[in-house]
Amino acid sequence: MNRSAEILKSSRRDARFVAGMWATCCLYTVGYCGLFAYQPGSAPDLLFGIPSWVVWGILAPWMFATAVTCWYALGAMKDEDLGEDHAAPDEGADG
Repeated sequence: MNRSAEILKSSRRDARFVAGMWATCCLYTVGYCGLFAYQPGSAPDLLFGIPSWVVWGILAPWMFATAVTCWYALGAMKDEDLGEDHAAPDEGADG
């Protein structure tokens, strides 16, 4: 397999991970908040002074997604060698 194919394969894996995380967190957040937010005729349950549906429907998945994304970026994601930079030697130098 040539280098371009390896880079493409790695990029697609990373993109699938990001899309999967986004879809999972989006479905959970929308579903949970849709079921438990603003129940008519009842006072919201508070947790740390915040409505519990906000804590479990928004803050918890946000913290989970942040932790999993950090784990993936620091541990599972691989840096691919892109080869040499073919820019001219004086390109980008302050004149």
